[in-house]
Amino acid sequence: MGNIRYHLSVEDIEKILKQLVEFQSVTQDQEENGRLLDFVENTLKSHMHVRRFVYKGYHALFATVVNTKKPKIVLAAHCDVVPAPQRLFRMKANGSKLIGRGVLDMKFAIACYMRLVTELKKNLKEYDLGIMITSDEEVGGSHGVQYLLDKGYGAGRIAFLPDGGWEWRIETGAKGVWHIDVEAVGKSAHASRPWEGETPFFEFFEFLKDLKGQFSSAVCDGKDHYHDTVTVGRIMGGEAVNQIPSFIRASVDIRHIPETTKKDLERRILSVMKKYKKISMTERVYGYASKTNLDIPEIQTFRQIARRHGIQTGSMFSHGSSDARFFAEKNIPTLIVWPRGGGHHSDDEWVQRRDIETYYKILRDWVLATAK
Repeated sequence: MGNIRYHLSVEDIEKILKQLVEFQSVTQDQEENGRLLDFVENTLKSHMHVRRFVYKGYHALFATVVNTKKPKIVLAAHCDVVPAPQRLFRMKANGSKLIGRGVLDMKFAIACYMRLVTELKKNLKEYDLGIMITSDEEVGGSHGVQYLLDKGYGAGRIAFLPDGGWEWRIETGAKGVWHIDVEAVGKSAHASRPWEGETPFFEFFEFLKDLKGQFSSAVCDGKDHYHDTVTVGRIMGGEAVNQIPSFIRASVDIRHIPETTKKDLERRILSVMKKYKKISMTERVYGYASKTNLDIPEIQTFRQIARRHGIQTGSMFSHGSSDARFFAEKNIPTLIVWPRGGGHHSDDEWVQRRDIETYYKILRDWVLATAK
């Protein structure tokens, strides 16, 4: 590491990030995501073995220095973003902040990866390094990271995934997520003659109330909220105010800590459903909870390097979910940490400008120390 001289220009990273933000790579526009990955591939292909994938319409890229499916270290990211006003696809600087869709979640990471490859290009062959970029994380990740891992592509030692870990706090784990639909069926009739129909609404809301009772309240005394939660994100049913509806359906979001299993959740739900014979349930998506041991050598090395660059890394447990859960299923530890930033999925998404430079230096030195 000491024999290589680096010429970091934070303006170079900002230039790459600006170009990445200009791709309007919302998950639903996979043609645009494909064009973004073309842009990334043009940087990587002269120095790495690049493989491209399209699974069920979703694009992905996997690049390695050595021609292997499992490099020692994998730098992972997703390029898809949530929808935004047109103006947010033009990155702007506002004092110490860079603002735009995806600057934090998570195109800044892709910009760092691209810059790293071009900076290391003459010495890159000395490192067992891979880069994985997918385009479906915002809708679950099953057609991106999960697909690639099931095909045998992954990391031999550790994955690096800057998709959480607020303000330099490394994630110790994350809650699992279970999305289900619950439905009750009735019999339609004119609202003036309700005795000729059968409304499913009143019983359905009693069911939801009882379901809530199986979980901790979202508003509780504990500041860390280390407990399972349930929320209802969408309710559908009925077509006219003067008609008894024939059905009602709700989309339910359940988050659970690692100590809770899916079977535990199923038992809770089934215990409530027994009281309501007309309620049925359909699973939409399930993602495992994960834990990360911060004492493993690669993470300890990252923390030591961060200290040398003036950063004290803390730790946190995440209530959200990321593609890390798929690595966890394959027993691949994942290092998740963000620089200072905020507002992801909002119109005020930002990342600290100075932190990008520091983040890049730490990432670069970490790769040199661990991917040899």
